Amino acid sequence: MKLTYYCLSVLLENGWIKVWMLGNLARATYLDTTDHMWPFSTNVCNKYTRYSQEINACNSNPGYGMHPNRGRGAPEVDFFEVMYMDKLPSPLLSASLQIAPGKPKMRPYLGQQPNVTWYDPVLRNGASMNLYFFGTQTYDLNKTREYQTDSVSINYWLNESFYSRPHKYRIEWEPPVEHMEDSPSALSRGGYIKWFIDGQMISAIVGDKLQEVSDTEIPSEPMYILLNQALSKDWGFPDAYFLNCKKKCWSCIDPKCECAMPETFCKKNIPASFEIDYVRIYQVKNDTRHMLGCSPPARPTAEWIKGHEERYVLWGSPKGTPPLKPIERGGMACTNNMTCGGDERGYCSERAMECRCLPQWTGPNCLSPYGGEAVEENNKLTSQDDMPAMRNSIFGISPASTCVVVAVIAVLLVGWHKYSCSKKEGYEHISEGSSAVELTL
Repeated sequence: MKLTYYCLSVLLENGWIKVWMLGNLARATYLDTTDHMWPFSTNVCNKYTRYSQEINACNSNPGYGMHPNRGRGAPEVDFFEVMYMDKLPSPLLSASLQIAPGKPKMRPYLGQQPNVTWYDPVLRNGASMNLYFFGTQTYDLNKTREYQTDSVSINYWLNESFYSRPHKYRIEWEPPVEHMEDSPSALSRGGYIKWFIDGQMISAIVGDKLQEVSDTEIPSEPMYILLNQALSKDWGFPDAYFLNCKKKCWSCIDPKCECAMPETFCKKNIPASFEIDYVRIYQVKNDTRHMLGCSPPARPTAEWIKGHEERYVLWGSPKGTPPLKPIERGGMACTNNMTCGGDERGYCSERAMECRCLPQWTGPNCLSPYGGEAVEENNKLTSQDDMPAMRNSIFGISPASTCVVVAVIAVLLVGWHKYSCSKKEGYEHISEGSSAVELTL
């Protein structure tokens, strides 16, 4: 699978701009869905880590439509995260693969080149290994089952051109083969992830290099994409605890938080935008590893999510709250057609004075593509005729759910200009208007 996006980043000092993928069994920021699920990517029955991985290869009857003795999880692939603070010589891009179970002992020291057995990613065209993040020790809220995660991460310094003109970013993801006997390697089931900027590869990691260090593998889970612009005290901000601030806080309003706030942050950075011109997804033709759907037969997720709906809602939500609300098609108050995306997307109903969307568009203001791709899932063929069901099931909650390789959502995204898919020799395009890009801004 190739995924290319063309965007103009913003010099959001002390901010957090990120484009990433997460396995469909977890929801970003919903901790009940990530406990013992993130970022597992292994199919090995290991007596030491089996209880840390909720759906593990030791379990012959996991239920909820899961295949017996097949490890499942929610690995993470970071296309890029951008950090800039006054202590850095220039903005820094970080790209990584986050996986579990990690290496439990003999780990690298932060800030030093690994002098122990560690992952060996390919580094090209100015990229370097990230020596300041090798993974985390993770535990659930009751601290009953700790486990180590690993991060194969690289850094790449950005110059002024990344903030004055758009650049093209690309990731190539080749999932591993299903069975070891089909692998070209005797060590792993193969697969790789490669990162590119403006057509030049900056890094890559292959399945063999993972197996040399841990029981992990290149992800084969259905994954969705997040494009976000956020703020976090844990990314790009001074550490209030390290600075021994009297009040450990971060706020532009409370003067007592001034200790840990960058001097010009509140006046200089807000508002800010992250402009993305297009996202394009390509798949290899006639390759069974490149599956469609959020719940494909080889990696089902629908029944699991349906059986654990309480994990996929906000904490404190009333019992019975659905994990996802239906995507609205029109309904926003309007005075003219431009409010509803213009003549090609929707129109303003003169009687109701609210937006009405044309067939290929959705969202309150008819600004997001709307459609579907035929996917044979659990012996049922889902097509564009199943639109009403698909509106409620972007993430695989309904058996009729459908995504295109990944589900695409936007989190705090400003400035989405257009979505486009194209054909390229050796690949087939994912049809424009797929439910994979149902963005409601």
